[in-house]
Amino acid sequence: MNRRGQPKGMGGPPVKHMNMMMLQFFAPDPPLEFKKPMPRPRKKTYTGLAEWVGELSEEPEEAPREVTTQEKRDDRRRAAKALHEQELKERLSRWKPKETVTEAGGTEKAMNTLFVGRLAYITTEQKLKRECEVYGTVKKVVIVTDKAGKSRGYGFVEFENERDMRAAHQRMDGKRIDGRNVVVDVERGRT
Repeated sequence: MNRRGQPKGMGGPPVKHMNMMMLQFFAPDPPLEFKKPMPRPRKKTYTGLAEWVGELSEEPEEAPREVTTQEKRDDRRRAAKALHEQELKERLSRWKPKETVTEAGGTEKAMNTLFVGRLAYITTEQKLKRECEVYGTVKKVVIVTDKAGKSRGYGFVEFENERDMRAAHQRMDGKRIDGRNVVVDVERGRT
């Protein structure tokens, strides 16, 4: 075989060396038969809109517009916000902080009140009052409790005057009451 893949000594195209059966595979097909083109359908003639005028109404009806989920969500948010604002206005009109604190057993004057935190749960109002009377005249003692009546671990002491409250604030911070060191600070909720 030569470098072109043809057998040596046999020149010419490779088809020349094929037998009759193989040559039939490469034979051309007969020419196509002539057929007349298909007839084109006739175009419809348009006359205009005159024949449809009777079917058109004077005023077109508006189709009901669908509300999207985003619009529904926005409507719900607006309604909830309006309801919340109305509820806040009602609460604000009823809220009287000075009356509410004293009705609930709180202290009257915030400037004379001392916050006492980290109290032992066994500490009573009488015990806390005895510890605070060393620094001045105590007007009222309130230990905050939960719904069951158990101490929450902090309370408020109201002194007769602000000078006594300041003295207790300076000297009582870190004092040991019923086995626990208490934290003392001025009341900041209403000041």
